[in-house]
Parts: sequence; C-alpha cells; structure tokens
Amino acid sequence: MSCVWCDDPGYSLNVSSPVTVQEGLCVTIPCTFTYDASHEDQHATLYGYWYVEGRPENLLVATNNLKKVYEIGRHVRDRFAISDAKLKQGDCSLTVHPAEAADNNSLYYFRMEKGERARYDYIQEGRTVSLIVTEGKPDITVSGPLREGHGASIVCAAQRCSSSDRPTVTWTGFSEGSPKILIPNVMDTRLETRVDFIPSVADHRRNVTCKATYDRRSGSITLEGTITLNVSYAPRTFQFSGRLTHSNGSIWAFENVAQIVAQEGDSLLVRCKADGNPAVTAAWMEKPPFSTAQSPVSNNTLRLFDLRWRDKGKYTCQAKNQESSAKGVFFLQMQHSPIPCNRVDSICRREGNGYKCACSICSFPSPTIEWLVNGKIYEGNTTSRELNITSGNKTGEEAISVLHLLGEWKENTSVTCLGSNPKGQFPLEYQLLDNSGPTESLSLKSGVVGALLMFAVVMIIVTIAVTCWTCQKKKKLMTVPESYTEHSRVVFSEKAQDTK
Repeated sequence: MSCVWCDDPGYSLNVSSPVTVQEGLCVTIPCTFTYDASHEDQHATLYGYWYVEGRPENLLVATNNLKKVYEIGRHVRDRFAISDAKLKQGDCSLTVHPAEAADNNSLYYFRMEKGERARYDYIQEGRTVSLIVTEGKPDITVSGPLREGHGASIVCAAQRCSSSDRPTVTWTGFSEGSPKILIPNVMDTRLETRVDFIPSVADHRRNVTCKATYDRRSGSITLEGTITLNVSYAPRTFQFSGRLTHSNGSIWAFENVAQIVAQEGDSLLVRCKADGNPAVTAAWMEKPPFSTAQSPVSNNTLRLFDLRWRDKGKYTCQAKNQESSAKGVFFLQMQHSPIPCNRVDSICRREGNGYKCACSICSFPSPTIEWLVNGKIYEGNTTSRELNITSGNKTGEEAISVLHLLGEWKENTSVTCLGSNPKGQFPLEYQLLDNSGPTESLSLKSGVVGALLMFAVVMIIVTIAVTCWTCQKKKKLMTVPESYTEHSRVVFSEKAQDTK
C-alpha cells in the first residue's frame, strides 16, 4: 500500500493503492482531498465523482450528483458509493459493496466540482486507485489436533460488510454421524459458526466445506472455504505382502493376503504393514514354537528358508504409533501327506456284539478317509446290516471316521483305515484276533510290526518299555511327519477288555 500526495497548487489527494478485497465482500477505500477555495462558487454544491478508466471512455461508478446518477452503468449501480455529508469535510472515500470478479485490476480516479471554476480530475500518475479482487472464501479453523473418538470443534468465520449483512452458513463433508452445529456468533465484521463433532477414521482426509451465502441486490452470492481433516488413529487394517520361492525356482509374489500354503523346501519372505495416523512402525513379534524363522532383515520383514512341516502356524506382527498398538496374524499352512493325528485316537475296541474302530488322520490339504473291510472299500457315511460308518472333519487338517462292525465277524477279519490327499496316502490297519484269557493286547507298528505276544511276559515288556522311554527322552524330539514313515497296525483281542 502506498499513499500519494498530489502537488498541484491548491489541489491534493491522499489515497491508498492498491486495495485488495475478496469477491462478494465489501471494502471502503480511504480518501481525502483539497481544492483551491479561491476557485469555488460559494453558492454551488460540492459534487464528487468516481470513474473507472475504460475503453473507449471512462465510466462513472459513483457520485452524489443525482442529476448524473443515470450515467452510472448497470453492472456497477448501487455497488459503489460516496458519502455526500463526508464529502463536504474533504472525505472522498469510495465504498464497494460487494466487489465482483469483473472489478479486478480496475483503475479508479476521483473528480470534484464546485461551480464553474473549481473543477478538477485527480487523474495524474499516482492519483488513481487499483482495486484487486481475490477469490472470496470463509476462514476455517480447527480447535486443535483431531483424534479418533475425542471431541473436537471447527469454526467457520464469514465476513460481514454491515450490521444488516448476515450470511447463511452451511456445512458439508462430514462422515456419517450428525455433527452438532451451534448457533452462529454474530460480530461487527464477521459471523462465526462452530461445529462440535467426534472424529472417526472415516473423517481422515475428508474435505469439509463451509458455505456462506449472501443476499445481494443482484442476487445471492455463495463463498466456500474447504479444509482437509487430519485425524489421528491407532493402527488398523494389517496388510501382508511378499514372495514365495518354490524349490524348483519359480516365484509367486503375493500382496494383501493373510494366509498362504507352501510346500516343504520352499522359501518365504513376508512384509507386514498396517494403516494408521501418524505413521505406523511394524515388527514381527511371535512365531510358532518350532519354526525355523530367522531374525528379520528389518523389523517388518520375515524370512524362512527351506520350509518344513514344523514351520506351519501363526506368525504375529505388532504395529504401533503415538495413538496405540495392535496385532495382526499371518498364517502359514504346509502341505503334507496324511499321518495319524495321534496314537491314542486311532483305536479299535469291542462294543456289544460287534466292534468299534475309530480313525483320526491329519494332513493338508485335509484328508479323505476310506475303510477297507476284508478288501472291500467303503467311502463316506455308510449304513448296512453289517456295518455303519460315520465320517467328518474335526478341524481343517484332521478327518475322523468311526466304523461299527455289527453282528458276528470271523476271527481273520481285516480292517484298514486309509487316509488320502493329493500328497499321498497313509493306511492304518486293524485286525481282529481270537485270543484266550483275560489278556489285553495293543500294538502299533511304526516301520516294524510289534505285538504283545503273551500275558506271561508282560512284566518283562513293561520293564523294557520303561527303559526305552528313558532313553528316548534323551534323544532329539522328531517332528510329526518324520515319526510316521510306514503304515501302522492296531491288533485287537476279541476276548480282551476295552483298550483305552
């Protein structure tokens, strides 16, 4: 802003230039002037005129001379004004109400008249006013940092030109959940409207807009102000990405998955990240007890080489930021051929006049179970006079099946439970024997068929078993797939008591 005094003898003008105003709002351009009183007609009226420089001619925009009002153009009529009363005091201030985009970069100059001799155009260099019209918008301020679940306020301030100027303020852009809009606070030069709300994750990066609508003679004018919300929230929405390298060298890159299936010999790299604001740091925290996972190359990167069945299970990643922390789970499934889930569940015992054989097989993909009775294959659930089969899945990897042999069966009846999946098969054999005496015999063969031969040597076998058990405790524990290399046989004595 610069103030310029005009040095013509007796005639001077002091005005600020340039003047900036927002579109749709008002501005008063301060101005004072003097003229040579020796030139005035004391009986004449003092008139003031404001013109805008134009092509091909200058146009009148404001005057206190009612005889000249008709010369004012329609696009500026009633928007520019000077005060008749203040003019007599040497005040030539020009009021623009409201400013329009078409007014931008216009040059205005002042002219005075009082009689025939006292007439002067203050149009020389430095005596004009440059009006700059900028895009109008309300001012929006936030009460403080926005945090998920914590109350906050946003204030929109719309400018006012006068006491009668009261814009209508509306809000848009908030997420679901009605914000509480309070009664506007009316001040001399502005109107403030406050919104109270509880930020959520859905509000983060949302554009919230405050609109102020003014009623003008030429029609309504709407000014908009927009702010982008920055909401802090705890880590959420875990994403896992990486690559699985197969033993044959082929690579599968994956993204945004929470579970994969691998084969023995594969290698795996998994990166963990989570959404959150401020930025989240992630690190792998937990792994299965027998996993061969190496120390991560970075906190959020997990590496496993030469995968084995024991590597399967749940891997936990923890993400945290200034707000809180959270855990995400990545599951690794290992393909393996069928094996007995455990030695105890795969049993065969006398039940009434018949027999009951239970079979539990584990594998991934999950196995199917078939029964072979004297060489005949039975699949799924089966009911007949001779037998009844009930099958189902206990877990994602375990299949169970129960065979009921009804009525009388020959002593050489052969029963086999066969678990199958695309990786292979595992036969678990049951055989009914006709032994005498109240003896109980149960033998499970793993590699070599073992049997308890007679009650007379039970104590010797028990002694040997205790000794072997003590030795085995000193050996390295084998993984489940490695401990089942051949099929197993369960031998049941027809006259024995229940084996548990």
